[in-house]
Amino acid sequence: MLRKTTSSLLLTAALAFAAGTAQAEGFSLAAKTGDKKFSAGIEFDDQASAEQTGLPVYPGARRDRDDVRNADNVNLGFWGGDFGVKLVVVKMESNDKPEQVAEFYRRALGEFGPVLDCSRAKSRETPRPREKSKGPKPLDCDSDRGEKNGQLYKAGTRRNQHIVSIQSRGPGTAFQLIHVEVRGLD
Repeated sequence: MLRKTTSSLLLTAALAFAAGTAQAEGFSLAAKTGDKKFSAGIEFDDQASAEQTGLPVYPGARRDRDDVRNADNVNLGFWGGDFGVKLVVVKMESNDKPEQVAEFYRRALGEFGPVLDCSRAKSRETPRPREKSKGPKPLDCDSDRGEKNGQLYKAGTRRNQHIVSIQSRGPGTAFQLIHVEVRGLD
């Protein structure tokens, strides 16, 4: 489930931050061994912006008003050698209806490839057969689903995903913009 995955990554970031290894400007280490250079580091920013997700801001949207401490707005990156992960999560809200927000983001996600609707278990995309190509692996819904009565859309590749989660809130809409980029894993 997307919330569980996001929560796990946010917990990892919080633990690193609490341990004093992450700062707003980031922490990195580089060492040279022979002809190869090895680098490792952590970046953490709890003031992430929608622009950092690579997605446009929905017209008239604003940061989630219930998110007083911006606890779920994060730009987290960590890497070591050939491995790296970048996660950006931003919570927003709008006075418009969820259907309007969903239509805007389905079009925006189309810039990254086919848009998957992972909103409900029955309407989830079926996993595509794995091909033995060296190109990017196709994206599928895996176990990600939208919140109850919410919508969840994904586009991109397994290594470079853009995700939008949309929920009705009163007369308006709450939504999360998420970008996940992974390097060095298959």
